[in-house]
Amino acid sequence: MRSQLSSGARWSLAVQIVTRIVSFVRVAILARFLRPDDFGVFAIVSTVIGFCVIVAESVVTVYITQQHTESATYLDSAFSFNLMLTLGLTILVIGLAPILAVFYAIPAVLPLLITLGLSFFLYLLSGVHLARLRLRFDFRAIGLTVTISQMALLSSSVTFAVLGLGVWAFALSTAIGFLVAALMLWLRSGWVPRTNYDLAQWRRIWRLGQPAAAASAVSYLLLNIDNAVVGKVLGPADLGQYSLAYNYGSLLPNTVGQASSETAVPALAALSSDITRFRQLFLKAGRLSALVIAPISCIFIVFAQQIFDLILGPQWAGAIMPFRILVVLGFFRAIYPDVFVLLGKPQFGFFLGLCTLAIAFLALITFASKGIVVVAAFMTVILAASHVIRILVSLRLMKLPLTVLGSELLPYCATSLFLLFYLAWSHSFAVESFGHLLFAVSGGVLVYILALRIFFRARFQEAGTWLLRFSGFGY
Repeated sequence: MRSQLSSGARWSLAVQIVTRIVSFVRVAILARFLRPDDFGVFAIVSTVIGFCVIVAESVVTVYITQQHTESATYLDSAFSFNLMLTLGLTILVIGLAPILAVFYAIPAVLPLLITLGLSFFLYLLSGVHLARLRLRFDFRAIGLTVTISQMALLSSSVTFAVLGLGVWAFALSTAIGFLVAALMLWLRSGWVPRTNYDLAQWRRIWRLGQPAAAASAVSYLLLNIDNAVVGKVLGPADLGQYSLAYNYGSLLPNTVGQASSETAVPALAALSSDITRFRQLFLKAGRLSALVIAPISCIFIVFAQQIFDLILGPQWAGAIMPFRILVVLGFFRAIYPDVFVLLGKPQFGFFLGLCTLAIAFLALITFASKGIVVVAAFMTVILAASHVIRILVSLRLMKLPLTVLGSELLPYCATSLFLLFYLAWSHSFAVESFGHLLFAVSGGVLVYILALRIFFRARFQEAGTWLLRFSGFGY
């Protein structure tokens, strides 16, 4: 298990790095060719598509993960169920397309949603293949799949943007990415499904997957309701500024958080009967995430102006302050994996998300007209509080004292204060080129490492051990 976890963590982190780099470069290039309202229109469309993807993947992933087996009967039943679910979601998206086009008064939403709805249908048919690879800890196959599909996404995005296709550069490249990913998952999985219309087994799949799907749906809506409200109240141009700030603000923190979660959750599922080891792995995942995310967040907050000026250009100046605020939210979202389902309490995540969603919706419809900076501030406060509550409840369910959270995270937060002082000092000098920015950031990382070494030696040694394991020299 330990060897599988270490190898899986390396591949999962590599996958997340590739994905985030491609996303960073893609957005940076498109930001030079497209207008903010193009980004806003695509944010509306991608919110709908993302909701369908997260719901379908949640049901299948939970079912297969909890079976702990690759039985052909289970897999064929899961594929047949997923086929029907995906077909229903595709019909739903196509049916909603004209309604949303009228609601937002943006005619382009109609053809964009139909195009992406048809392409994600083929991608979701590979959901069982992806879940099967995760069950086998075959993150290498997943890594190769993601890398190839991301390269296809990036190259097609740049091509379509240069050709002057506007928002369609987003849509067509996303469709190509879906198709390439689906093809690669089928090839790498090496499994050919057969239809198995066993209604009793379908009911079992839905019974197991429905709580996780509901929690994931609420969580997704919670993280994207701001797009829906901003797009309606302020229009696509402001939504474009806000969505870019949100995406860049969560880019690097979520790289580490997602990699930690994707690796830890299957391992935690396997340890669900051993609460002691379950606790240890949960806390370790949080420490690893905080170790990396805390300094990244500090760097982003201090050098936001330089990052936007050097990479994106002056037309995105309106996104700088929301970006700084949303970086804080990215930290809270990424530090610990969601384990309510693994602890047998999926309803906790659902009801917490539902309450937070109601509060966020009321705040948004009341204050969205004040501008995207106010929206970013409200979303950060509300969602950060929700994630803290989720972590505290998880600790109680694992019968851990709540004070453990402070002892686990204090070293990285305290060390980040030294980093902030250094960054504030270096920011007083002119940072006008990539070279200057890189020099300042490198010095900040060195300050962070030295402070951790001097004041929290045990955590410094633990970080060194992790580095050796990730690099493959720890065994």
